[in-house]
Amino acid sequence: MPIRLRQFRCRLPWRGENNTKRARGGMVAMALTASLMTGGGIVHPRASQAQTPAPEILRDVSKLPEETQRMRQAILAAAVSGDIETLRVAADMNELPPVFSNGKVADPVAFWKKLSGDGEGREILAILIEIFRTGYTRKTGGKDGDLFIWPYFAETRLQSLNSGQQVELLTLVSAADAKKMLETGKYTHYRVGISSTGVWHFFDKAE
Repeated sequence: MPIRLRQFRCRLPWRGENNTKRARGGMVAMALTASLMTGGGIVHPRASQAQTPAPEILRDVSKLPEETQRMRQAILAAAVSGDIETLRVAADMNELPPVFSNGKVADPVAFWKKLSGDGEGREILAILIEIFRTGYTRKTGGKDGDLFIWPYFAETRLQSLNSGQQVELLTLVSAADAKKMLETGKYTHYRVGISSTGVWHFFDKAE
């Protein structure tokens, strides 16, 4: 037996708070009728919003653009050298200095030495080496082309990490810091960004 749908009519009263409520009720009824007639259901507003796709985790550095590889190698070579002053050479390869902090950094080497627990910047160099040992991800459409970011944690919802990825996170941060990050879902340690044109965009703490 076919289903007979009751026709809803919406009559808009002229004034008053109750009139507004009646008008809204009529609009909801009309929407429900239209949905039933087309065989559809009621869709929650949030359900219609597109989910942000998880960033792709990449590990093969040989597939990076040539200029990106060049800058990455310059930074890594400086880090392996053990001399924080050599990192200035990589920074000076940019037309504009990379971002190292929220505030202005007049002398990056002095800044890194101050941050480093050993006072010589070696801790910062060790952090860079560990960062480049992790996977990376890519953001497309920037002014300088695609942007490659290490570690991929900086662009990932940390609640989605599997056990192996959580171990990888622990190579960068302490267990206490990792626990906080996993609870909040946000990576707050150091990150590096290099564009496909070889521009070193940043080496700072993710926010």
